[in-house]
Amino acid sequence: MSIRRRAAALAISLLLHVSAAVLLVELLKSRRSCGSRVAAPASIPIDVRLVEAERPVINEAPVVGPKHSRRSGPSRVTQPAHQDQAAPSDTAPGPETPPAPAEPHQRDRGSDLSFDGLPESAKQRVDAVPNPEEDLERLLVPPSDQGGRRRTLPEVNASVEHQADAIENVRRGRAHPLHFDYLREARDLISPQAERLASELSLGASETLAGWARGYLDRLQELRRGPPRDRPPTSEDPMGHRPDLLGAYGEAQTQAAAGAVGRVARVCLGVAPHHPVVVTLDRSSGNARLDELTMTSFRTVTANHPTTDDVRPGLACYVVAVGTYRMPPLPSLSLDWQNGRPRLLSPLQRMTKVTIDLESVDYGPPPGPPSLLRRPN
Repeated sequence: MSIRRRAAALAISLLLHVSAAVLLVELLKSRRSCGSRVAAPASIPIDVRLVEAERPVINEAPVVGPKHSRRSGPSRVTQPAHQDQAAPSDTAPGPETPPAPAEPHQRDRGSDLSFDGLPESAKQRVDAVPNPEEDLERLLVPPSDQGGRRRTLPEVNASVEHQADAIENVRRGRAHPLHFDYLREARDLISPQAERLASELSLGASETLAGWARGYLDRLQELRRGPPRDRPPTSEDPMGHRPDLLGAYGEAQTQAAAGAVGRVARVCLGVAPHHPVVVTLDRSSGNARLDELTMTSFRTVTANHPTTDDVRPGLACYVVAVGTYRMPPLPSLSLDWQNGRPRLLSPLQRMTKVTIDLESVDYGPPPGPPSLLRRPN
């Protein structure tokens, strides 16, 4: 019934508008016929009102979802329940669509009070809150792998800069004396057994030639970057340049030692006041005996030498390297000291070396977001 009433009201409205339009056209014709001497008739105001009768209130049954028809779109008119049962529709209804999901602000948030029930934005804010205990535990161990994820350029630049700052802390004396105490005690424990491990490394003719070539190329790269560190600057000789045989022999031995066949292990100590020292093998040497010797020695040292209250929390990394090489084939003899005793060095003699150094001390990342600009030290 409501549809018929709406159609009748629309028809009446259309009829009134058409009548008003015809009346306006007749007035315009009469104005043109009278000419310029006749004044135009005054406009007649037309009041058009559309009165719609009140719709009867019908008790409607709850509808699960809108029904679709094959002839028309989804109908928004709700039919009474008794009319649907008495007079079935001539067209078969389509499949019922599930109700639309409720909006986030309409959901019942009181049902799930766990952390997983929070929105993602709230979870990120909670994760961003600094936790001193977690930050300290994260600082005392080397950074873990990214799980195969490719890092972005700002992340790579920040990592390289962070590592450079950690190395610079040792060069500029920003390391606590406790780190050097660990270095001296570990060196006394590792050196005797590490020399035996170095003497057991394979050093044949091919390894010897490859080591000499590698040491020569490494020495050239070092000279290109700047003056060598192992030779003090000398003033020019007023008598001109003269051959220095002893300097040439020493340079040949330096190049042979630089290309030594060896193994390198990197161990890191997480040091903090009132906290046990965390010993971690950051990089394996490929030799299980050397790795075990390194870890055992540093664990013994840290257990016998507890931390002090004035030490700054940080991650100190040490490099333990063993190597072996042969003296260059030069017609020379020289003396060396080993374990407090003199030793005669001859051409092609097998040499071993053990170095244990404090490489870096990391005090944590700098505050603020990563930047592509290098910060001054």
